[in-house]
Amino acid sequence: MTDDERKMRHCYKLMLAAQTPDASYHHIEIWIDASNYQPVKTRHYAESGKLLKTAYFRHYQNVLGQERPTETVIIDALDPNWVKRDVPEAWLQRDYLARFKPD
Repeated sequence: MTDDERKMRHCYKLMLAAQTPDASYHHIEIWIDASNYQPVKTRHYAESGKLLKTAYFRHYQNVLGQERPTETVIIDALDPNWVKRDVPEAWLQRDYLARFKPD
């Protein structure tokens, strides 16, 4: 796959399916770099199969003893012009969706 910086990477692609009806997403596709097992990209889907958002994990640094992404770029599939970096933790919680209003 090509990452957000247009570099070719050999990745494993996994499909994660919701196990409960109250999960934030029906399913998530995740690409894991085969050389270091770091997440590269995710796609988040509604139950209808509609793509809701894409996230890229970037700028890995040693944090708490492990290489971790220090930046996450989120692209809203419903409005591709809306791109957010380093979102507040509250935005990632299902309960917050009803109150969410992008900048």
